[in-house]
Amino acid sequence: MTHVAAPQAISASCRRRKAGATYLLTAVLIALPIIGTAFSSAGAATASKVIAVQLLDATDDPSMAGMQLTIDQDTVPAGPITFAVTNRSKSVTHELLVVKLPSQDPKLPYDEKDSKVVEGKLTKVVDSDDIKPGVKKMITVVMKPGDYLLICNQAGQYLAGMRATLTVIK
Repeated sequence: MTHVAAPQAISASCRRRKAGATYLLTAVLIALPIIGTAFSSAGAATASKVIAVQLLDATDDPSMAGMQLTIDQDTVPAGPITFAVTNRSKSVTHELLVVKLPSQDPKLPYDEKDSKVVEGKLTKVVDSDDIKPGVKKMITVVMKPGDYLLICNQAGQYLAGMRATLTVIK
């Protein structure tokens, strides 16, 4: 024999389950932003800061005098830093070197004969190697507080204007 509950018993039981489900859903909706913030804060501590680096010359902009190395920010916190380097040139190969400056003076040892900075006398943090025209490279390094100079050290390009300063703070 099958037992059928009275209609009022079913509706009371359903009301209790519905109320329980509503409380559970409310608790989850309240907790999610808190849990999400905790995870995103933990991830933010290890996420790298991205610096956009543009390598430019007259093949990209005929009105440009000389060459340029631009960065979208000149001060960043210490830790993992990603350099998103784009060679905007149509025909010139560039590179990115990031060197630690021993002082505020950005004067680097220069070889007039080779028209290049003497890399062996520098503390290099990043050396991208050659970046062909139109190519983008992502380079991530952990950087300590201090002053840095970003340069392109292809022959003649440093003196042509391909440099920018970067300060890394605590």
